[in-house]
Amino acid sequence: MCKNATVGSAPVHILKNGKKVELSGLAELNKKDILMDMSFAGCEATEDKICGMTAEDIEDREWQGVDETRDQGKDKETLKSQSSYMVCTKGWGILYFVDAGQQVKNFADELSAFLNHLQEQFGFDRRTVGILGEVYRKVQEEYADRTQLERDWIFTRALSQIGDYDNKWVDVVGDVGFETHAWRRGAGWVFEYGVENAKNFFCDKLDIDEADYKYMRQMVRLQHFMTSNPDGKYSYSSVYEMLETDKGNFQAWKKQWRMELEKCWKMMTI
Repeated sequence: MCKNATVGSAPVHILKNGKKVELSGLAELNKKDILMDMSFAGCEATEDKICGMTAEDIEDREWQGVDETRDQGKDKETLKSQSSYMVCTKGWGILYFVDAGQQVKNFADELSAFLNHLQEQFGFDRRTVGILGEVYRKVQEEYADRTQLERDWIFTRALSQIGDYDNKWVDVVGDVGFETHAWRRGAGWVFEYGVENAKNFFCDKLDIDEADYKYMRQMVRLQHFMTSNPDGKYSYSSVYEMLETDKGNFQAWKKQWRMELEKCWKMMTI
């Protein structure tokens, strides 16, 4: 079943060698077995409510949460009904086994509520929310040996590091000034500061697509800017529309608001 499937959508079967597979049957599925015998009746995440999911829409073209101790050949680890799931990138829906235990379903429910909160509370568009959801899941997997509190800190702090909270030089008189380390001292950091270090963390360590990373970074920085914009001149929707329809104007605006961020930072730290 898919978390985003419309009410009444019947479960679909996974195919292996062209045949439907039952969990109680003799055939074992591995993480590369992602083909389904049909689409779901509908999708709540699309405007037309139509599920058009194909194999190309499955994240990494494989199952997540597989059994690392057993496989059917190189890079073909077998699935575990209690923890294996797939992600549809069209609507960022999580697919899980209907007859499995509650572990994956609970995770899907919690992640869905979390993503809805990001969209409703912070105004992120669906693409940004989907990428943030992917980052969140990758953090859970990459740092599975840490406590939930530590994993939550890694997720939130990594995002704040790309929100233009880098180390700043504050002028006092002429060339005299100082560097503020307020955010580092107060919150610590997940990766060393710097553009390449941030990219390495998200793209290499967490395996986030570079284009998605750059889009997320831009929208997170934009959201930080708007929450500190006292006159409310720019809304998320208006800036997003400018990005989509007038890239030249958007680049000019982006340069301007980065200058404003610098001014705000100096006023806050002097």
